[in-house]
Amino acid sequence: MKTAQRILVVIVFLIVGVASVARADNADLKDLLSGKQVPLALKLKDLDGSWRRVRVTAASDAGALFAMYGALMGGAGAGVYYTKGDVVLLAGLTYVIAYQHQIKPVDTMSLFRGGTPPEPEPLTPETPLTLALIQLHTAGTLGDIRPFNLDQEIAERAGLQKAVEGANGSAVNANSLSNLKQIGLGLAMCADEHNGKLPDMSDPQTMKKALAKYISDEKVFVHPKTGKPYQPNPSMSGKEWQGTNTVDAALVYEPDPAQDGTRAVLFGDGHVERANETRWQELKKSSNIP
Repeated sequence: MKTAQRILVVIVFLIVGVASVARADNADLKDLLSGKQVPLALKLKDLDGSWRRVRVTAASDAGALFAMYGALMGGAGAGVYYTKGDVVLLAGLTYVIAYQHQIKPVDTMSLFRGGTPPEPEPLTPETPLTLALIQLHTAGTLGDIRPFNLDQEIAERAGLQKAVEGANGSAVNANSLSNLKQIGLGLAMCADEHNGKLPDMSDPQTMKKALAKYISDEKVFVHPKTGKPYQPNPSMSGKEWQGTNTVDAALVYEPDPAQDGTRAVLFGDGHVERANETRWQELKKSSNIP
């Protein structure tokens, strides 16, 4: 074992406070992965105060950057392990035996296209943990080390989940406003080519078909989170674009209110705003929405 590795092992022992080590220099990986030496899976409720919660960050700056993005993009718990400090030697390399809560993979391409990160799953006593072997030679920094506390873990995850939900909600609302603005531009171009008249807006599919020439991305016509189509106001079909009876009317709107109780609405003058329930009920009446 290299000197640096020995030092890191000693540090792990000093911090974690345990000294159970698989001494075989050539431990059988097959036996280890069979579950004969240590369980392959545990539940959060199986851990007690003798366990330690450790956050492992990548050794390189690039790795740390990706780890940060992983946490921000729905990877709540990314880099967090639970261990008693037991180590095993495999082919001359030292590994810490630990367990980790598996997170859902992040669709990075969807995020780059303007999607939102998945909301972290809540932790419960029944949350499954899977075996992980942390190689000390490449582990990087072991930080945020503290005794395991079930109630604290669940409470922290709940707080993070609430924060992510809030951030995601803001991003979804912004994307939805953008979609409605694009629909507004499509309606304006369509009207310009049809003697200033709005197209048939009797239902979402009819409006979408009428605007297909002007809006090529079909995702613009549906809410970014729910996937439900935006609802047109059928009473505006064939009416004059920005006429006296349409300029202040609700032309297209979100099918359901957002988490904050507001609903995005596209108006006849092209602007988009979020309306609370009181405002929405007023708009329904003044805009002749069924």
